[in-house]
Amino acid sequence: MLAHRYPLLLGAWCLAQSAHAMTPLEGNTGLANFPAIYQLLAADQGKMSLVSDPKGVIANKKFAQLTLTDNGSNTFQQTAITPLNPNPSSFINDGRRWYGFSIFIPDDWVTNNVPVKIAEIDSSNSSLPPPVAFYINNQDIQAVLSANHRDPSSSDPPTAANTQSRSFTLMPATKGKWNCITIRMDWNSALRAGEMRVWVNREAQDSYIALRTHNTYQGVTYIPRVGMSVNGALGAGVTQRKVVVDAIVLGDGSVWPDPIQAAQPCPTPAQ
Repeated sequence: MLAHRYPLLLGAWCLAQSAHAMTPLEGNTGLANFPAIYQLLAADQGKMSLVSDPKGVIANKKFAQLTLTDNGSNTFQQTAITPLNPNPSSFINDGRRWYGFSIFIPDDWVTNNVPVKIAEIDSSNSSLPPPVAFYINNQDIQAVLSANHRDPSSSDPPTAANTQSRSFTLMPATKGKWNCITIRMDWNSALRAGEMRVWVNREAQDSYIALRTHNTYQGVTYIPRVGMSVNGALGAGVTQRKVVVDAIVLGDGSVWPDPIQAAQPCPTPAQ
């Protein structure tokens, strides 16, 4: 893991306003009413089921167990969920926003070197990489951050080839426990004006503060997702993977870490 402040160039989520007005904190009541608030991104509905807390600690809250079965090809495979209501495009352009991702990795997860994406903030420009993505790779959870300052209307528009991406190890991929990531983004389309801060399992990670960096793709909207996806096969000897995920917690600029983390299933560090 990095032991110093990393001057990262970040991608961003230039989120447009919509008719849906965001409340200060959303996604903190679980997934019991899944069809009304979330969409399953998978080939068939049987790849998701609503379950209780796999740790048996949190009562009266439902989570999503997701299954990704190897289809025997080298094509993109996905089983993930994304919010429908609240509408994530209700975020404004620049400003402070919070995101909370929670993933339970089962004890029987087979470790290999095939990266499995477990969470992301994707953009509406599908030709560009997600500005923020998290992968299980071997025994770690890695972060991949991408950004591009180019004007899409210019003679040198952003492309996947000229987009800058950086990756780093964020945390161990702990089996049999919830793995929680909390992000505070100060979105700003101006150079040397943005900021990103990360908490892992409710503990601040100063190594992953990125200050004074541009952190938007221009003219796009951004959609958070949590689940699993791979670009190809799952790897030798792996025919299926499962995870349990919580609803994505979304907070506006008036929120602070405590209510985001209180809505996530990870215990406090002392527990």
